[in-house]
Amino acid sequence: MACTSRQPVTPSGVARLARAGETRRVRRAARPKGSAPGDLVSPNPASRLTNSRVAPSRAAADALDTGSVDEGDAAIVDLTATSFDPRGDPATVQFAPLPDDTSAVCWRDHMEFLFRTLDRSLGPLTPVHLPPELASASVPGKVRSETWVYTSPFVRRARFTYVDGGEKTQIFNCVVYPGCVDDSTGEEGHLGDAPLLGVDLLSLNGGKKILVGVDLQPLSRSEAYLGRYVDALASLRDARFAELNLVEPSDRFYEDAQFFSPAMLFARPVPVDVAVDCAVAAAKATGAMQDLGSITAEDVCGVEWAEPNSGCGVSLVEAKTLEAVKAYAAKWLELMDARNDDWAKAWDARHQETSALGARAGSFSQMLANNIKSAVSAKSEGGEDEPAADAAEGGRTAPPAAAAEEPKRAAEVRAGKYARVLTAAESAAAQDFHDMWQRSHDPAIPMFAGWFGKEWADRLASEVLFPEDKAKEELKAWEAQQRGG
Repeated sequence: MACTSRQPVTPSGVARLARAGETRRVRRAARPKGSAPGDLVSPNPASRLTNSRVAPSRAAADALDTGSVDEGDAAIVDLTATSFDPRGDPATVQFAPLPDDTSAVCWRDHMEFLFRTLDRSLGPLTPVHLPPELASASVPGKVRSETWVYTSPFVRRARFTYVDGGEKTQIFNCVVYPGCVDDSTGEEGHLGDAPLLGVDLLSLNGGKKILVGVDLQPLSRSEAYLGRYVDALASLRDARFAELNLVEPSDRFYEDAQFFSPAMLFARPVPVDVAVDCAVAAAKATGAMQDLGSITAEDVCGVEWAEPNSGCGVSLVEAKTLEAVKAYAAKWLELMDARNDDWAKAWDARHQETSALGARAGSFSQMLANNIKSAVSAKSEGGEDEPAADAAEGGRTAPPAAAAEEPKRAAEVRAGKYARVLTAAESAAAQDFHDMWQRSHDPAIPMFAGWFGKEWADRLASEVLFPEDKAKEELKAWEAQQRGG
């Protein structure tokens, strides 16, 4: 459910890119009318939604993708039909679409994926009542904020916040807190001291400033705790997401941040650079760089790439950050003993490009690689501009190395890899301390104050975003209920 009607570039654009190594006179990458320059691929071809603050959840779901709900979609929607919210839920809420040529990055797909994945894997998610004036706020014509909080048998708290400020501001923040009590003595049951799943995605100043933070936020800095996931996650980050311009977090916010792991993905992507880096990586992977010589922003985006709001590479940033969210969520679900690979594949299939070329591509870099390889092959054989659509017929693209089968969690539980480090009381105290730290450090709170006033922002922070001592209160209530039972 992306924010624009931007369309993918046709395969001829990559043929021209391959031929650029010979002519070096590429002036414009071929693309359909109405698409943004440099959009070599588009993560989702779904139709975009019109603005409505009162559309019911099911009606909004009916508007997804093709405009109707098939049997698979209906099954998914039923999972979230827990109670009526006139706004919809994080997967069906509607915002005004952005212009096709915008440089702003939209995070709607990221929010939908996380909500549906958590509901499917750890749900059903049950909505938590919020004061209406805090759940939803808007300054007409400027900015709109929507927040939802859910709970489930395995998730103590899952909060979704989306800020829609049109092209100027797009922000998505999600924090998921595991239930502190678990059944850790057996091979089933979630890990009650698992880290928090945190996602923070910002597109500011019309896309001129893009910040990406995804992490499994630790509740302890001990080696035993971090050793459960940090090394594997850091290796995955460095191997798969270098194109996002990975950087060290700013000391201004992170110098004493004990709740951020060494495996945190923190990036400041520049869409044009991401487009070029993906094209270069794909060309190198297929051995096409020798034919191309070099790849420039002009080759990938066309001569208008430097123009304001060109939109070049924006869909690649959206797609690559969505891949990162999926990867980190998968590792977190593994810690929670709730991985659902079939569900993730079904979600991907539901949002997959309809073209045969898109269906064969296992990732965006692989799509570029397949296109470039076909184009270079066609050029060397005296072919035309268009790469053969059936060049890869008869075989599927090999899955990424990260998708290789991993040892079953049950065996790793027996081996002690997922042994609990913190007690339920220690886990609750750590979660509350995390929220206390965030109330005084989160840079979004001053932004909310600028939009809606300091009093409203302080209430939002203390009552909704990071409530005080909530985990300990809930644990005490559970213990009292156990004694009473």
